[in-house]
Amino acid sequence: MPMGRNGAGNPAVAIIGGGLSGTLLAIQLLQRASNLDITVIEPREELGLGIAYSTRESHHLLNVRAGAISALPDRPAHFLGWLTQHSPKLAVSDSFVPRRTYGRYIRDLLDTAKSQANPSVQFEHRRAEAIAVERGGRGIEVVLRDGDIVSTDYAVVALGNSYSSCAPVEAFSASTPAGYFSSPWDPESLGTSQKTEPWC
Repeated sequence: MPMGRNGAGNPAVAIIGGGLSGTLLAIQLLQRASNLDITVIEPREELGLGIAYSTRESHHLLNVRAGAISALPDRPAHFLGWLTQHSPKLAVSDSFVPRRTYGRYIRDLLDTAKSQANPSVQFEHRRAEAIAVERGGRGIEVVLRDGDIVSTDYAVVALGNSYSSCAPVEAFSASTPAGYFSSPWDPESLGTSQKTEPWC
């Protein structure tokens, strides 16, 4: 790997997007690297959640059974074991666990990976929005909306899915039908009163 940009000789990687995919990559790098600077560029306060796992609604369930959705491919029962320790009532292999619980699991995995990483591995969560990735004179430059630049050897774009479209449904009906919600993550679709995200 080429020389890093931090002056200490470490190679550097910038992960653009701190939802599930970007955080899982960061976890693998933390577990495997011996010397690396990892920067996750994500405006959200918490990593690992993205859209699907930041929901606060217990009715939003995983669409895969608990016994088959480990975040660690070499440890297929890892999530079920984590549930046994942290939420024993949910630790049933065939159950469909709330998505917010899986978000807690991912955050816990990240915290563990950071605490057990090689001392030469540095990790930073940069709360910012990336707007461009450019080739610079000394490597890759990730341009942030606030004008700052993150210089790195490698950049990974892990943006995940965007929010559901708020387009009208004229193709199906002359007017929006009662009970229609453009986003499954909208708490109003479950009859709750508080929104956690600006849906439209």
